Amino acid sequence: QVYCLVEVAVELSGADLPLAKLVERLTQKLQRMLQCESVQLFIVDHTAAELWAYSSQERISLKQSVAGYCAIHTKALCLPESKACPEWSPDWDDSNAGKPLLLQPVLWKGETIAVFQASARQSRAFKHKDTTLLHAISRQIAPHLGNAFRWQQLL
Repeated sequence: QVYCLVEVAVELSGADLPLAKLVERLTQKLQRMLQCESVQLFIVDHTAAELWAYSSQERISLKQSVAGYCAIHTKALCLPESKACPEWSPDWDDSNAGKPLLLQPVLWKGETIAVFQASARQSRAFKHKDTTLLHAISRQIAPHLGNAFRWQQLL
């Protein structure tokens, strides 16, 4: 795990990387580290009460998805099956139906600014070490995302 955290620290130190490229590289690294099918980063827009998927730019209400539930309640979720969450939505979460999910809010200055969502293959459940790793990485990336979003608002 320490090696994984060092890898992420090296990525974050690449200050001349645009935010989009940094997010792309981090989600790819996380996918490899967690040995999962996919990792997505959802950005929380509190003003519009929406999440938007960073990679696809799709938007959805905070109250209509598993990632939204994680963002609202500011707690990590490790679900053996995606439909186990009360906020599961067939419109948004259907591609993950039946798959284990690991979600981690990214907290900055007391509020959720983003959510990492990892989707496992149906035959592989997430382990405690996966939860610990994603939590540590979310804490590592929070100031970088928070400052980037603040900077974008100032422009």
